[in-house]
Amino acid sequence: VQLAAYRRLTPREHQLLQLIARGYKNQQIAQDLCISMRTVEVCRASLMRRLEVDSLAELMLLYANVHSAP
Repeated sequence: VQLAAYRRLTPREHQLLQLIARGYKNQQIAQDLCISMRTVEVCRASLMRRLEVDSLAELMLLYANVHSAP
């Protein structure tokens, strides 16, 4: 279920997830992507909702599982 949800993410959500996985804070993400902090917050909330995770730890676990799957 989560793999299917991951595959349905938008390119922006994939980009955001990669930066989150690298340990970037919202402010750093906003600067790197040339978007507002509010946009990062909204995209991050949408990302977590779409992947059905409630915490950063769950998000990172899902990301690790997806990228280690054959």
